[in-house]
Amino acid sequence: MSSRDGTFCSVSDGLTFLHGSHTPCCTAVVDKHFEGYVTLQLMTRGAIDLSYDHVHHALAGRWCWTAFPGPHIRFRLADPAASWDHRYVAMHGPLVSRWFTEGLIARTPQPAPNDPRFESDFDELHGLMRSSERWARRRAINLLERLLLELAQARTDHQPMPPWLEAALSAVDRPDYDISAVAQRLGMGVSTLRRRFQLATGESIHAYALGRRLMLAAQRLRDSDLPVAIIAEEFGYEDVSYFTRQFRARIGMAPGAYRRSRA
Repeated sequence: MSSRDGTFCSVSDGLTFLHGSHTPCCTAVVDKHFEGYVTLQLMTRGAIDLSYDHVHHALAGRWCWTAFPGPHIRFRLADPAASWDHRYVAMHGPLVSRWFTEGLIARTPQPAPNDPRFESDFDELHGLMRSSERWARRRAINLLERLLLELAQARTDHQPMPPWLEAALSAVDRPDYDISAVAQRLGMGVSTLRRRFQLATGESIHAYALGRRLMLAAQRLRDSDLPVAIIAEEFGYEDVSYFTRQFRARIGMAPGAYRRSRA
C-alpha cells in the first residue's frame, strides 16, 4: 500500500517491505538504533561518513551498506560533497533473518557494483514494492535477493589492490602528473594503462585525477582564508573562471558558496 510521501508496506512469503525511496540530492542525517527491521542502502554519487557504534567508515562514490538492529548507526553527508545520490529499501521478516544467517546481508559497507543496471534494478524494486499485485511482490523479493546475491558474490571475489593500481593512484594524485611517465614507470603503454585503470576503478584516469584535485581544493577552501584565485593557482588552474566551472560541476556549488556553507 502506497502513501503520498512515498512510503509503502507490502507483505509476501515471509518478508515485509516497509518503505524505500530514491533521493538524487540527499543531505539527510541518520543517527539511531534500528529496531525490528533492516535496510539496504545504496550511494552512487557523493560522500558520507558512516559509523557502526565506534567503527567509522569514510565512503565516497559508489557504496552499499546495511542498517540493522544492534549497533548505533550514524551516517551523514561528508565534505566536500554538497549532496549524495541515495537509494534504500527497508524490510523485515523471517526471510531477512535467513538471509543474515546465509551471509547474504553484510554487516560492513562494500563498494557497489560499477554497473548502471544495479541502480536500475533498485528503482524497479521500488516500483514492484508499491504494487498491490501478489505476483509483483513475489518478483520484488526475487529481485531483492538477486541484488543481495550480487553483493555477496562481489565480497567473495574481492582481491587486494594490485601494486600497479596502487602506484598509479598515488602518481595521479599530483596535479602535475604525466600519464606517459606514469605508464613508463609501470612498464605498460599509455593506452593499456588507460584501459586497465578504467576497468579497475570505473573511472578514466583524467576523471579520477580531476575529482581528487577538486576534493583537495575544497579542503583548502574550507581550512584557509586564501582567495579562490590563489587556491585555483595552487592546483594548476591559470583561469579562475574555468576552475569555478569545474568545481561547481563536481561539488555542486561554486567555490565561494562552498566556503560560506562550511563556515
